[in-house]
Amino acid sequence: MADILSWQPSETAAKVSRVLAEGQCVCLPTESSYEIVAPALKPRVLPDLPANLVFAIAIFGYAELWDWLPRLRGPGLRLFRKFGAGPLVVRADYGFRSGLWSRLPADTRHRLAVDGHLAIRWPAHPIWSELRHLGFPLVTVALPEAMTAESAAQMAGTNVACVVGAGP
Repeated sequence: MADILSWQPSETAAKVSRVLAEGQCVCLPTESSYEIVAPALKPRVLPDLPANLVFAIAIFGYAELWDWLPRLRGPGLRLFRKFGAGPLVVRADYGFRSGLWSRLPADTRHRLAVDGHLAIRWPAHPIWSELRHLGFPLVTVALPEAMTAESAAQMAGTNVACVVGAGP
């Protein structure tokens, strides 16, 4: 089971940044549950999880949406604009092949583009805002049943280097 770190602004983000930069996975809290997070440029670290889980690109702001879905218009765009950061995952095919997806390693592209759609996620927990400086894309996989750091660590098993606890 992975180590559980107590979330402390800046301090915990620095540790998580180092782990991700080294090419390892972590488990982070979100507004609704926990998610396994991996550096998108290192596909060998993408955890071998069941196919029914959705692998998504994590974005850190509304403007990044066009980097991944450059032709997104209409309802999908309005959803992101209205809801902002939160539990919303948009799966779309609006030109993702001409966006940054095309620059990812082949194994990562394969895990992300399921049925011709790319999933995009904008998590709301404060630790995510502290990770925006990383300079490389992140892949995130929700663990919908993980409501505590302990359950997330148990579910993630050896797939992650650490789990960040969000509170009691």
